[in-house]
Amino acid sequence: MIQVILLLLSLLLLITGLLNANMYILTISLFCIYIFDFTAAWRKRNERGVVLLYLVSFFTFLLGKMLVLTLSGGTWWSVFEYKASIIVVLSIYLALLCLPIGVRISEKYRIGFGKNRHKENNDYNTGSIRTNNSRVMSIRRITYRLFWITIAATGYNVLHRVFFVLRNSYVEAYLSYGGVNIIISRLADVNKIAFFLYLATMPEKEQAKQPILIWLILNGISILSGGRSTIVITFLVLIYYLIYRNNNLGIDESPWLTKRMKRVLIIGAPIAVVFLSAWNYLRNGTKIEMGYFDLILNFLENQGGSYKHIAYAYTYSDRFPQRWYTFGPVINFLRGNIFVSRIIGFRMPSQNTVAMATTGYSFGQAVSYIHEPWNYLAGLGMGSCYLAELYFDFGFIGIALFNIILGMVFSRMSRVNNFNVYGIFFMLLILDSILNLPRNACLAWFTSLTSITLWITLAFISLLIRRNSKS
Repeated sequence: MIQVILLLLSLLLLITGLLNANMYILTISLFCIYIFDFTAAWRKRNERGVVLLYLVSFFTFLLGKMLVLTLSGGTWWSVFEYKASIIVVLSIYLALLCLPIGVRISEKYRIGFGKNRHKENNDYNTGSIRTNNSRVMSIRRITYRLFWITIAATGYNVLHRVFFVLRNSYVEAYLSYGGVNIIISRLADVNKIAFFLYLATMPEKEQAKQPILIWLILNGISILSGGRSTIVITFLVLIYYLIYRNNNLGIDESPWLTKRMKRVLIIGAPIAVVFLSAWNYLRNGTKIEMGYFDLILNFLENQGGSYKHIAYAYTYSDRFPQRWYTFGPVINFLRGNIFVSRIIGFRMPSQNTVAMATTGYSFGQAVSYIHEPWNYLAGLGMGSCYLAELYFDFGFIGIALFNIILGMVFSRMSRVNNFNVYGIFFMLLILDSILNLPRNACLAWFTSLTSITLWITLAFISLLIRRNSKS
């Protein structure tokens, strides 16, 4: 009943705001529809876990700043013309309205993803994935060894960037950091693949503790290089994995996420936000002159500005040099692929160059060059927003359809069966890249599935499994 009231209230406020040209009312309508989405996901959190995580990301990157400014009497819309502000509101509202529609469609036609499907197969009864399935055991042994063999590459990859920043600066890392050797980089990719696939085999808690701890520490060290997103995404993915394991406990298996851990997470969350907010200043050597609660508000204000890209998509619509930015990551991946580029003789321009902004299919590169050309050419960027790309290419219809599909994908990811090893693996892999979607390119997460390293690694593991089964 409360959810119905929230939905109707948000619609009433939206219509009233549009009729009276009142941006305050329109902004409140966004928070009402967001609360509707969040409560709907929370009510069935065991089946909508990924949806919940995504809504947290959505609020952080798209709504946080709007909320802080509105509650403090500010006007987030004052820097745009009225129509651009209206487009921002309608785009965000439409996304939040269509996301649960996709979730409901997926749940209604839950072919192959029902939580009780394993009951239909006696070989996959509770806990059997850890004891009776020889193929799963082979995958677990192989990925466990592969993880430890390649862990040094991940460590080197992280520390190499950290030492570069310590010797130079955080900003310099974006201007001139060249990365590590390609072999080490690919081995680090293999390490992540092995780690996620190992977790997907549902190992016992004692077996998984060490790899999870090492993975968390290494990704935590990356914060010394100035970036905050790596450790945040890593932490959220691992927390979701613990929640998933809690919902799929085997026979006589103790909880993965205990009550004590839940209390620590609840208490530690605001502390972590304060630290991340402070780190934004510390990494640049700036003195912090804000209190605890001011830092929390500052974090939301600094992270929640992705809505601006939607306004820029409208404001600069006649200045963008390309179309189809929605498919930009895929197009640039194909054009930049070493095999394709040699066949057609095309070479991808360097990042933060005029050529990349004008001939590439990256909305983030183009809008950064158009809006702040001096900063862009100096090596800085503004990022992107999937809603901005969808609006620019397809308008409101594109936003509606994509978010329905997104809701379906998130729902299916939330309900993947605990015996489906590769289903769990791809769920973790996609989750690792899709939580940044509100401030990232529309299909940036999809390119993680097209990695040559990914498929070569999976093929290699498959060959080892067949070899072990024959011996």
